[in-house]
Amino acid sequence: MHYKDGLGIPSDHTRAFEWFQLAANDGHALAQSSLADLFHEGLGVDQSDTKASAWFERAAEQGVLHAQMMLAMAYERGRGVEQSRPEAHKWWRFAAEQGNAMAQYNVGLNYLNGNVVSRNYKEAMKWFRLASDKDHAAAQYNVGVLYRRGHGVPQDLEEGASWYLRAARNGSVLAQLNTALMYQLGRGVEKNYEEAAKWYRVAAENENMSAQYNLARLYHLGDGVPQDDGEAARWSLRAAEKGHVKAQYRIATFYLQGRGVPKDYDLAMDWYSRAAAQGDAASAYRLGVHYVRQPATAESRQNALSWLLKSAADGYAPAQYALGHLSTGYRGFPSDLVETYKWFHIAAENGLSEAARDLQQVAASMDAGEIARAETLASEWIQEHRRD
Repeated sequence: MHYKDGLGIPSDHTRAFEWFQLAANDGHALAQSSLADLFHEGLGVDQSDTKASAWFERAAEQGVLHAQMMLAMAYERGRGVEQSRPEAHKWWRFAAEQGNAMAQYNVGLNYLNGNVVSRNYKEAMKWFRLASDKDHAAAQYNVGVLYRRGHGVPQDLEEGASWYLRAARNGSVLAQLNTALMYQLGRGVEKNYEEAAKWYRVAAENENMSAQYNLARLYHLGDGVPQDDGEAARWSLRAAEKGHVKAQYRIATFYLQGRGVPKDYDLAMDWYSRAAAQGDAASAYRLGVHYVRQPATAESRQNALSWLLKSAADGYAPAQYALGHLSTGYRGFPSDLVETYKWFHIAAENGLSEAARDLQQVAASMDAGEIARAETLASEWIQEHRRD
């Protein structure tokens, strides 16, 4: 150990390896664990996960906590041993019974998720509480989740909130996010937008994109913070850059309108494109409208239809309504009253009042056979795109 850590003598991992190997071969548990560390890190010897795991196992069988933890991780990841969740759980359990908070948390997770062992919320709660007593933030958060859902314990929103708050103060970003949400909605605590903004900010500064987006919304609305489109845009952009689709739509709209940022149509379309690529129907609609307004070419019409049809298929009523307008012959698109009626009917069924109004006007120019055909097409489309 002196050679390994340089205690009173120069650090020399090669000599440390020699002494640890002698002691390990004689069955010394701590030497076996230390020898495994050298193989694991490649200090004084060629790195070898296989040899590290073999020595960790010998030390773990003699009750060395560190070795049990390292062996559990090795089985979890398949490093130096064949990956085996049952073996990982076994060694997490041994370490947990020695009082290690991380091991207690992992045993709790296995019971919570039904990994390796049967799902058992009471057992999960038991192990999370043990880890929580040692200020394990993620365990405290999961205690809160179990109380709020009533899993393994009677449902208690206030008790769940208190555990979220403990975990948030201990640095759990998920707890910080959910603490903010419970203050915003008043679930288990009195509604308080100032507290919501405070905790969203903490989680946002810890780079949680959902918190960044929600903080942007508070700035946009002026809830719990002074209304500030500049701050709303700044936080929206940070979340958007991480891939948060709603933030991408919001920052696109800010650029389009020049709210909190200089107006920039090209940047707006770029962010709508990113959000649409992730399946955002409103952004797909915006792109469709963009192409409708471009100089009329076969390519621009095809792009417009492609994005509007995608948005419509995702249930976005304005896109369905827009397709109806295109079918009137708008900007060089083919004129087809049956298609117009079909899309207005679909949008009206989707709750868009303008479509219901225009449907009646279109019907006045159609005969009964055309209306029947359009209604059949609309019903077939609705049935085909119905979401369960």
